[in-house]
Amino acid sequence: MIYNVSLRYKMSALPSASWINESTPLWMRDGGSYSNVSISSINTDQIVLDGQTLDATSSAGGTLLINGIAIASAATLTSSITNWAQFPALSSITYTTSGGSGGLINMSIGQFSTLTNITGSINALTVSSINGANAASSVGVSRAMSTAHAVQDNGAVGTQTLVFVNDNAVPLVAGQWYLVSAVITTTVNVSLAGASDVWYYQCGLTGGTFAVNNPSTQYWAQAVGVYNQAGSTRQNQYTFTQMVKCSTSGTAITLTVVANLPSQVGTGGTYQWNCSNFDISPLGGQLN
Repeated sequence: MIYNVSLRYKMSALPSASWINESTPLWMRDGGSYSNVSISSINTDQIVLDGQTLDATSSAGGTLLINGIAIASAATLTSSITNWAQFPALSSITYTTSGGSGGLINMSIGQFSTLTNITGSINALTVSSINGANAASSVGVSRAMSTAHAVQDNGAVGTQTLVFVNDNAVPLVAGQWYLVSAVITTTVNVSLAGASDVWYYQCGLTGGTFAVNNPSTQYWAQAVGVYNQAGSTRQNQYTFTQMVKCSTSGTAITLTVVANLPSQVGTGGTYQWNCSNFDISPLGGQLN
């Protein structure tokens, strides 16, 4: 083992020396004490510092180890701190303020591959896909009727309000918009109907109120296209759509036929309305 060492020391009992090499006497090499040593290079297998072994191997272009555990290599460690960001986290990363109440992740350009259990706010987010469990009925797409239901006029002259049965309650949340859609078939006894008879459809909310709820277009008995006709019976099919905004939460949405039938002759059943399906779809809290 060869040492190339420049020494400066002050020892009253020892002579002055500039180099320690293989010819240096043992009394100067072993057990000596030096107050100031400048070493240009050391060739050795390992170094022990305060009982901890510092070692190196030739793998990955040169790897540095402490007590046999690799801590850095020439292939991955450079002078730029940017390279450290390329290593995946081995455990959860928690960002907190000095008070421990939470902090921020500031990213001008970046990408999260997976986000779960997010709380707080995100200023701007572009999402390529969202995977999750089925939404609850209050926020998901829900069918308000499980089977078809029908209503018919009662034979009274004037305005009648006829409500379809709602056998599958769908809660609506205050402040949210919903799209209500239905397919309704009207069967008309042509011999008893009058040209002045009209009706429209409107939504209602059990246990709550709508902030925005406009009635549908009015339909006239004699001014609609024929869907099917056999003898004195005429059928017309309508696709009803309407946007509603919930003002106060309710337990179930209803669909109503409001009919003004001045030509009634006292016999009920001149008009029959059959609702084959009634769907509710959430649109969110804001609509531009």
